[in-house]
Amino acid sequence: MSTVAFGSLAEIQIERAPEAVIAAFVDPKQMRRFWYRRSDQGLSQGASSVWSICDTPSEHDFVVRVVLLRPKRELVVEWGESVLYRRTRWYAESIGEGVSILRIEMTGEHNNKSDAHRASLFDTAELNQLAVRAKVWLEQRIAVKP
Repeated sequence: MSTVAFGSLAEIQIERAPEAVIAAFVDPKQMRRFWYRRSDQGLSQGASSVWSICDTPSEHDFVVRVVLLRPKRELVVEWGESVLYRRTRWYAESIGEGVSILRIEMTGEHNNKSDAHRASLFDTAELNQLAVRAKVWLEQRIAVKP
C-alpha cells in the first residue's frame, strides 16, 4: 500500500525555561490543564500511556508510545497503526534567561494525497491552539481546556 506523508508545525515564545515547558507535557496533572487527559503518572522513554480527548474514558482514547524524552529539551511520541501513524515532537529552546521557543511538529502518513492534505491543515490548526493554551497555562497558570 502506498502512503502520502504530511507534516505540521507550530512555534511560540513562552516566558519559562525549556525544562518547565517540556515538564508541562510530561506531567499529566499539568497537561490536562490545557490538553488531553492521560492514564500515566508521568511519561518515560519507551513507556506507553492512554490519552483521551474526553474527560472520561471513551472510544476516543488512544495509546501513545514515548519514543524520546530529554526532560530539559525534547519529547517525541507516536501513536496509530503501523502504516497510518502520527509522530509529535515538542522541542523547547532557550532564547534568554527563563524564555523559550516551543516548537511542536507533527508528521504522519495517510492513504491518499487528499486525506494527507486535510490532516496537515487540521493538525496545523490544532498545534497552534495547543501552543497558545500551553503558553497561557505556563505563564498565567490559567487552565484552558480544548
